[in-house]
Amino acid sequence: MVIGYVLMDIDLDKRKHIESEIKKIEYITETFFVQYGEMDYVLKVEADDFASLGQAVMEKIRYIDGVTDTKTLTCVL
Repeated sequence: MVIGYVLMDIDLDKRKHIESEIKKIEYITETFFVQYGEMDYVLKVEADDFASLGQAVMEKIRYIDGVTDTKTLTCVL
C-alpha cells in the first residue's frame, strides 16, 4: 500500500465546490482544512501502488476547479 499526503492550495471562494468534489474521489481517506499555514488542505490518499496514487492526484485532484496548487508527499508501508 502507498499513502500520499497531498498539500492543496485553493481559491477559497470555491471551497464548497472543492469539498463536494473531493468526496467523490475514492482514494481520499481523510481531509483536513488548514486554518493557518501555506496550504489550505491536507488530503490523505491511499492506493495500492504509486501509479494509482499518481493518477488520483494528476487526473482528479489537480483538475478540480479552484485548486491552484498541490504538493504530494508519498509514504510506503
